[in-house]
Amino acid sequence: MRVRRVLLWGARGRSIHLFNLLLRDDPHAEVLGFVVGACRAATQRVYPAELAGPRYPHGVPLLPEDDLAELVRRMHVDEVWLTSTDATYAQLIAHGDTVLLAGAHLRLVPPRAAMVEVSRPVIAISAVRTGAGKSPAARYLARMVRRLGKRVAVARHPMPGGPGAWAACQRFATRDDLTLYGAGLEERAEIEPHLALGSKLFTGLDVAAVAACAEREADVIIWEGDDDDTPYLRPDLHVVVADPHRPGDETCYAGGHANLRLADVVLINKADTADAHAVARVEANVRQENPGARIIRCASRIDSDGLEALRGADALVVEDGHSVTAGGLTYGAAYYAARLGGARSLVDPRPAAVGRVRAALEAHPRLQRVVPALGESPAEVADLYATLRDAPGDVIVDGTMIDLQRLLPPLTKRWVKVRYELVPEAPGVLEGYVRAVVGAPRRRGGTPPPDDSERAA
Repeated sequence: MRVRRVLLWGARGRSIHLFNLLLRDDPHAEVLGFVVGACRAATQRVYPAELAGPRYPHGVPLLPEDDLAELVRRMHVDEVWLTSTDATYAQLIAHGDTVLLAGAHLRLVPPRAAMVEVSRPVIAISAVRTGAGKSPAARYLARMVRRLGKRVAVARHPMPGGPGAWAACQRFATRDDLTLYGAGLEERAEIEPHLALGSKLFTGLDVAAVAACAEREADVIIWEGDDDDTPYLRPDLHVVVADPHRPGDETCYAGGHANLRLADVVLINKADTADAHAVARVEANVRQENPGARIIRCASRIDSDGLEALRGADALVVEDGHSVTAGGLTYGAAYYAARLGGARSLVDPRPAAVGRVRAALEAHPRLQRVVPALGESPAEVADLYATLRDAPGDVIVDGTMIDLQRLLPPLTKRWVKVRYELVPEAPGVLEGYVRAVVGAPRRRGGTPPPDDSERAA
């Protein structure tokens, strides 16, 4: 059989995962590279040989996507595996046309073919879009599992960002581990909240290795996905978070739509702050696409000890960078906290923005009163600090999942830290599903709804 020449194009973490799981040891396939965004390819040029395996002694190069058609022709590519998930169906078709017109075959990998089997029960948390509230849901479920007397570990989607991230498996048990692995602000935002609750978190570029590490220290594994990607561990319970602030997105984006149709439980988050018609529209879409899924409405409860400092102040709002850029959100928890606290105005940061922050605001003109907290590299952190320092305003309202004030150099402005947690309207129902997983033998094919006694628990 002739060896197929393959490129993987799209989400970097998913490309690496599919390579490790399906292609690394396939003697009939030669992977020529991972095609990624130009800025990513410029900073990290190769997937290291020690992770790529003996068939790739020089590693696997990361190649800029601007040159895809030329790469296909010049490298005589047979197949391009499309790994984008946070893309609309129209974008997915356009990507496919690019591959086909360049002369290569297009391949999409079924979600279940990308799942690793593990011996422990797995609760997977996914979303229909990034910024829907996966992390609060994962924390809520981790606390629930712990209350049921089980050891819990969080396994996280690969995060190949900081300099220490090129590892098969990383174990985070304390904040010192964040420094050990060189985690940037964006990695810290995903990890620190779990550490604060006492959960160990495992991540890395080899999901099978991550699962093996987590299995040794936990009775139950919670898989927390990235963006709207489908789970990489085969779940016993698949919980998917939907966001009524973006109604319709749950059926428009390929990865999120797949999650919706695979879900056992759908949490409609932020139902307390969204328009009632938008909540009803999302609920109707869920019932249409997955009539067997249990729907639970949830609030995203905003909590802060310093709201009184906002009354009459000019507030400089800082939100999670990925959610308000790639995720399409216009604002988040910090915006709501500023309004709730009685801020006089929300500051326009654009005149003071520099570097990557300025570029992000120019690329997303809807963000007129929000600073996106970008911080994957030291240069991005420096741009964020300079923007916060030079922008007007009395108070910085931090709506990220980390404490920015602790990580940035001192500023003369006051800080208000905003926290937000998931609060289901029917916690007993969700607990019934969890009990069915943590107390039952390992099984496949989804988790049946709890019986009436479990619903009443």
